[in-house]
Amino acid sequence: MAACPENVEEPAHVEPTKSYGLLSEQEASALGESLINIFEPPLTKVRQQLSEASSKQQLLIEQMQCENERIELSQKEYNLQEAFTKMKVYHAKLVNIKKDMTMLHEKSTKLKKRAMRLQEHCQKQALQKELDKERQLQRELKLVEDTTK
Repeated sequence: MAACPENVEEPAHVEPTKSYGLLSEQEASALGESLINIFEPPLTKVRQQLSEASSKQQLLIEQMQCENERIELSQKEYNLQEAFTKMKVYHAKLVNIKKDMTMLHEKSTKLKKRAMRLQEHCQKQALQKELDKERQLQRELKLVEDTTK
């Protein structure tokens, strides 16, 4: 661009323009509009995407708050921690009962075997007594016969 001498007057039909360094006001305005035209569509699109993202984020925040309330309510209502503690205690009791039942079963089995042996022994003794009585009776009968003869 050629430098304008300062003492040159501008024609009357041309409006005086302000100068912004190397550009006149009209040129600066035209460049500004060009930049706006270039960057406005993507910025508008970004603004719209940000608005959508913001609304979706708000919706997700509300959903998360609802879920948190439901979890809190269920924890209060069911008190899961207490339930798990009770489960551990009852499981330990169950294990102890199973041990006791196994021990009692073993003892009862041993007692049954012992009772069977004692019963057999008593039966043998009873049989032996019966046999002894019979033998004694036969001896007496034999003695009686021998004495009567």
